[in-house]
Amino acid sequence: MIKKIGSFFNKKYINIISRILLLMLVSIILFYVLELSNHYIIMISFKYIIINIFSIFTLIFLFRLITQKYSISCAITSILLFILGFSNYYSIEFRDLPVVASDIYNANTAVNVLKGYDFVIGKDIIIMIILFFVSLLLSFLLYKLEKKVKFKSYIKLIVTIIILIITSVLFCRIYLIKEIVPKNAYRWNWKVSYYEYGYFSTTIQSFINLFDKIKKPNGYSVSKVNSILTKKSDDKNNNTPDIILILNESFYDISKVLNIKTNIDYFEGLKNIENLTYGYSVYSQIGTSTNKTEYELLTSNSLELMPDVTPFVSLNLNNANSIVSHLKNNGYETVAMHPETGSNYQRNIGYKELGFDSIYFKDDLKEKDYYGNRPHVTDESLYKNAIDVYNSMSDKPRFVYLLTMQNHGGWRNNTSSQNIVKVQEIENNGGISKSYFGNILAKMYGKELDEYLTSVYLSGTAFKKLTDYYKTVDREVIILMVGDHSPSLINYFINKESLKNEELIKVYSTPYMVWSNKGKIEFDDYYTSMIYLIPELISKANIKSNNYYNYLTNLSKYYPIMTSFDLCGKSNELKKYNEIKDEKLNNYFYMEYNNVLKNRTYNKYLFE
Repeated sequence: MIKKIGSFFNKKYINIISRILLLMLVSIILFYVLELSNHYIIMISFKYIIINIFSIFTLIFLFRLITQKYSISCAITSILLFILGFSNYYSIEFRDLPVVASDIYNANTAVNVLKGYDFVIGKDIIIMIILFFVSLLLSFLLYKLEKKVKFKSYIKLIVTIIILIITSVLFCRIYLIKEIVPKNAYRWNWKVSYYEYGYFSTTIQSFINLFDKIKKPNGYSVSKVNSILTKKSDDKNNNTPDIILILNESFYDISKVLNIKTNIDYFEGLKNIENLTYGYSVYSQIGTSTNKTEYELLTSNSLELMPDVTPFVSLNLNNANSIVSHLKNNGYETVAMHPETGSNYQRNIGYKELGFDSIYFKDDLKEKDYYGNRPHVTDESLYKNAIDVYNSMSDKPRFVYLLTMQNHGGWRNNTSSQNIVKVQEIENNGGISKSYFGNILAKMYGKELDEYLTSVYLSGTAFKKLTDYYKTVDREVIILMVGDHSPSLINYFINKESLKNEELIKVYSTPYMVWSNKGKIEFDDYYTSMIYLIPELISKANIKSNNYYNYLTNLSKYYPIMTSFDLCGKSNELKKYNEIKDEKLNNYFYMEYNNVLKNRTYNKYLFE
């Protein structure tokens, strides 16, 4: 009987058909593994199921060209896609974002970040592991089939060429020519794209996007930019206050999404600070991608033109214009400080390219204090180090940029006794929150919220101590602090897909606050965008400006909210960018594109 079965598969046409069927079966299994990693039951259309399976089959074939064995190529593809699926599953679990192509450059950062989270082996992961071993078993069966029947070299060559032509044509047709999967395959609502087009197809598009990082605005030309800016700015301001700019990790007002009762006010430390102005700034992500917020803040360039970019990793920032270069041109000494490793998001490279005179990372700090069992240096400890550095700087005007780390997730490190803020109740919040169970949710997520809100509380008290110190300084000092993004845990309580535009803005907004030891500074917009904070500060502090900042200050009067997820306008008049036909807005994107061109061929008046 066994011999008969063996002889059956020894027939060449049967052997070929069997190989093809096994290849397709492996492709289908790996497709299912990747879709499981998205945390949902498959909902994509049959058309895109076929496209995703075909794409995986193409990948197997590419490895086959290298290895000359379908069995080996299947095994390699199975291993790689399982690793990708496994990584994607926990990326969504912890930061509510899928793994995309640019994450390859940030692998070291991701590893460091994930150390703070608890890994739970759920049902989907178990199924993925089982399917992975099934695909390896099928690869072994392919190996057995390959041993039974060997084909002549010229037949292999002909078959290879035919398959190569077919797959290449179809691949280009799908991803490059017709662009079935759009370039904006993942924006604020990544689920829409991944659920519609499938994980593998969308990820392929993200790889293609790496070679087309910056979207060229419709109608752009160098002459167009030159017509916007025809002369050097005649700004007469010459004030040079010391500036301390703080981007505070996960500093967020959770009342924007939840009605929450706590034993004490978690913003208590910020109360009764004289000369303090505050509002909210719209950022680009939830619970992740600090580097994107960092880039928008420092450069005033909107990520609307480059939504898929991890800036410090993907962009050449040598001689790039930013608040760093602007203040240095005005005689400032500049310092950057971050209490973590410099390799995260390649800040050790990015900060140098931006032109900071001095850079300090975790190993450079003299004092490192921690809150409870949490692994991150506290804000207060960072500020003490910053004050020491500040006092050692020259008599030039001083710019100190601080990126904090204290409030970074996860939030399951401390015991209940170590948390100062205690959640007592969570209520429904008018449709923004999906929490309909009050105290039940408080019990489910209360410990994480306690730890997170205690961190926010400590950020407030540290900021108060910072302003208390600079009250005693004779030099004029201005401090601007803004949160980089919300904590990832708010995903427990909201359903972004069901939110109205105005509700989205609340979700995607972090507090900003401005303080001066020489009197109160009022910003014009309570809700603004990250790209406007520096131009507004330059204007209100009477620091010499440039054409780019002046243009943005004027633009903010018309479009105070400019998101990188396709919404723009005033808080009650939000529209998609393609719905707005306004030369003022178009001109900004022309200038930005001119600013970020690879060869830096920007208009000579742009930053003068």
